[in-house]
Formats: sequence, structure tokens, C-alpha cells
Amino acid sequence: MLVTTMEQAMDCDSLSISKVFTESSEPGWINLVDVPKSRGGTGYDLQNAAPLPYEIEHAFPDYALYEEFAKTSPYIHGTGRDAYLKASIGFTTRGCFRRCPFCVNRNKTRVEEASRVSEFYDPTRPYVFLLDDNILGYPKWADVFAQLEETGKKISYRQGMDIRLMTHDKAKTLQRIRYWKDIIFAFGNIAESESFVRGADIYREHCDKETMVYCLIGFYKRGLDEIRDFVTRANVCKRYGFFPYVMRHKDGEHDKYKDIYTQAARFHNQRSFCRHGSLLEYIRRYGNKTSRALLDNDDELRRELNKLVSLDK
Repeated sequence: MLVTTMEQAMDCDSLSISKVFTESSEPGWINLVDVPKSRGGTGYDLQNAAPLPYEIEHAFPDYALYEEFAKTSPYIHGTGRDAYLKASIGFTTRGCFRRCPFCVNRNKTRVEEASRVSEFYDPTRPYVFLLDDNILGYPKWADVFAQLEETGKKISYRQGMDIRLMTHDKAKTLQRIRYWKDIIFAFGNIAESESFVRGADIYREHCDKETMVYCLIGFYKRGLDEIRDFVTRANVCKRYGFFPYVMRHKDGEHDKYKDIYTQAARFHNQRSFCRHGSLLEYIRRYGNKTSRALLDNDDELRRELNKLVSLDK
């Protein structure tokens, strides 16, 4: 059963506690409940975590567990609620070989099969959401997409796919397959620019679908260097008609420009602003006192942000 209160937990023989993000906190009442507890998930120590038993890893999901919670929770809304109520959810592959320093999978060295689509596919649900780390890095990616096409449902890989691995066959497949809303890629590091552009050229040669790109900010560099890199990456995305979606790293919370990062996320992560507007004007109108003061007193910051182009389609 899904446990959300201390009263429910007290009726359990044991508790399995999971969280996605390291900064997420456990409910204060957890340790007051005197039952055996186990903890897991990416928010804990994934690098040293023992693998789940086969029968659990490959068990068919009980989608009913979260339905009532999703319907009533004030923290789940919009497309997030669709994931709980309307989508089959699973991993077709696990792992990656990129070893990005911010990633929980940085110690992995390859992409390998996790499960067949049939292991988590519920034909009564209209969507299939995938959580794979790097599907385009899997040698048998075409087989996975064939399985997904057989369902006849709209699909979506919710992690940012690796456009650096784009080929003509992959781009044609993404154009052909029924996709739910945006296709999502990632562009985290300015050092990836050449390979990102190469992949984007191939992708746009064959695929004209709405596309979003996760743009990490606040991790690799600090100060104006990070602002310059972000502006460059965002403009590259816009050149291809991609919507940059700002992903703020917690390390950026200690940066001089942390409030600019926040405003950049609020601006770029809303299509109506990103499509036509200016981040500078957005900060002047909607920014907090600190971000507005930075604009007023930092000529170099204004100069860099003024280089951002609009995504006017």
C-alpha cells in the first residue's frame, strides 16, 4: 500500500522508503514508527545500493497505488497528473556511458536492456512514459522503438535524450513514431556544442516536431562565465526551433547570479515568454529586488543577456 501518514505506517509490518532527489526530506514521523525500514532510490546512495530482486524489478506496476494520491494532491497538477493517471511508466534501458559529473549514473559505463515494454505496458492507458537514461546510446534502440510502436500509443522519453548520438535512422524514427507533446534532448555543457550542432542538423533534416532541450545552469562554471555559456547554448537551441528548458543545479545557489538563474528558469520554462519575449524585460517587470538590482548595476550582465534571441515561430 502507499503510505502517506503516520497512522497508515503504524499498521504496516515494514516500510520501504524511496526518494528521487537528495535534497528531499523524509516526513518527521518516519522514525517514530517502530517497524523495519529500508531506503532506496536515486535520492539516497544509489552508487552503493544493492540491486532489487529480479521478481521486484520485473514485476508489473500496480498503477492503482498512486491514483487517489494523484487526484487529491495539491503538489501534482497538469501533465504531472497525466503521468500518474494516464501513462504506462517504465525503463526500457538503464545506464549510460557519458559519466557526467552531476549525474547519479556517473559510475555506469554502458546502456543495457532493463525490461521489455510488455512488462509495464497497460493497454487501457493512452500514453507510455519512459525513464531511460540514454536510449539513443543503446545498440538495439530500433528494437525498443519497434516495441513502442506496436502499442499504438503516444510515447515520451522524459529524460533528455542524447542528440549527440543522432543518426539519420534515429531522426526518421522520431519523426514517424507517435510522440506525446515535446521530444526532449539535453544540452548541459558548452563543451558539447560541436556534437550538439551536428546532431541537431541531422535531426532537423528529418524531424520537424516540437522539441525541448534541458539546459543545465549553475554547475560547470560560476559568474559571468556561466551566464555566457548559458546564453550561447540557449541561442543554439533557438536556432533550431528548440525550446530551452532551464534546469538549475543546486550548486548555483551559492553563485552571485543565483537570482538571475531563477528568473531565467521562470522565463524560459514558460512558452509564451520564451517564444516572443526578452529575459531582460521579464526581469525588469517580474524579477525580484536582487535580480533587478543586478541588471541595474552590472553592465556586463546586461550585455550578455541582451544577446539572447527570441524564439518567434
